[in-house]
Amino acid sequence: MNTAEHAHRFTFLPPKHEGQQVRLRYRLDNLELEECIDFPDAPDLILQEQEQAFQRALEWLTLTAGISYYKAGLAREIEIQGLQVHQDTAELLRELYQQGLGELLWNAGLDHFRMPAFPVTQQRYRKPADYPLNRRHLLAMGGGKDSLLSAHLLQQAGEPVTAAFVGHSSLIAHTIQIAGLLRLQIQRRLDPRLALLNDQGAFNGHVPITAINSAILLLAAVWYNYDAVVFSNEHSANEGNFINPAGQEVNHQYSKSLAFEAALARHVHRHIHPGLEYFSLLRPWNEVRILEQFSRLEHFHPHFSSCNRNFHLEGSRNAESLWCGQCPKCHFTFLGLACFLPPARLAPIFGRNLLDDASQLQGFAALAGLDEHKPLECVGTVEESRAMMAHLQQQPAWRQAAVLQALQGRPELASTTPLAELLQRSHPHRLPEWLPKALVDQLTGPA
Repeated sequence: MNTAEHAHRFTFLPPKHEGQQVRLRYRLDNLELEECIDFPDAPDLILQEQEQAFQRALEWLTLTAGISYYKAGLAREIEIQGLQVHQDTAELLRELYQQGLGELLWNAGLDHFRMPAFPVTQQRYRKPADYPLNRRHLLAMGGGKDSLLSAHLLQQAGEPVTAAFVGHSSLIAHTIQIAGLLRLQIQRRLDPRLALLNDQGAFNGHVPITAINSAILLLAAVWYNYDAVVFSNEHSANEGNFINPAGQEVNHQYSKSLAFEAALARHVHRHIHPGLEYFSLLRPWNEVRILEQFSRLEHFHPHFSSCNRNFHLEGSRNAESLWCGQCPKCHFTFLGLACFLPPARLAPIFGRNLLDDASQLQGFAALAGLDEHKPLECVGTVEESRAMMAHLQQQPAWRQAAVLQALQGRPELASTTPLAELLQRSHPHRLPEWLPKALVDQLTGPA
């Protein structure tokens, strides 16, 4: 197969489950691919109802994780063997693949490429098994401000939480220890032939990793008997980055959006378990509110990182520091925390004052959509970045910083929403009714 061209067919093969490991299997034209995911100390499936939920969750994981391999060939035909796919599942998958690969397609100049239909293999709908789930929650941890803030809020509310993550990150493991949470560390090993395909010129780029990790944790919730999978995605993730030449919105954070969260939750209730919840705790808040709240959690400040160089399946690629100081996520986190921390407290966290480095001007300007679109990273909205910059330009401790000085007079900043107004906003969410009222009121009320 010439991997620089579109593949003819991508096939989903039946997954395998042996002991504490599942193996996900695919075929890209004639090349068979397999990845392994290990779930440490996973218990036996005792109830027949749990076995049914497990198989459905495993099917969803197989279908979701396949995007990592499908992207290598962007096949024009999809085949499914040995998996049950209903009409609503096929529609959800096509939307996930089309939206989740939007950035890759744009970078490859394939804006007009349309995902082929996922074949429907199961016409008759069967209700999922309903059996008691333990009152405890799996919290997806990423080592950054969002998941640490969620951990703090859930602990304060007395909710039973286990922190879960996928991969080898010692940084995430350390932040879980600092937070004082139980830990579930799941190992995912991609087929090594995928890297070879990439080296040979296969299509390669961004995939919706949050969707994949969500599917892994949903399977874990069924296997270890948890009643909820909790993420920490905020309202700001709903904003796209730009409109591509085909007139479609490209959102780097599509799988963190409320639209995807709601669609996946419906799938879980209809096909896996009607009582298993999937939601984002911080959805009512925007990034500004999260940064304001996190600025108060000083015990986490020396240990957290949102720098992308620290987060890969194989671990950190930035051993010297928690922050590279060059990427959009470093820029945005620094900008946001600067609104609530003075330079003397913030600069030591990042190793230097990023706003006082004139060479960083273009990176900060991009966050505010000045002269170019918002970076293709997990950062806040253009409105938030503009509001934070305008706010800092009025603060004696910050206004002399080189970047802020260079952006003085930009009309986009002068006419932006006041930061105080952004702090008071509450946004649509899917918080379950069983969360403590005091926590819900805190999340949905004014700052």
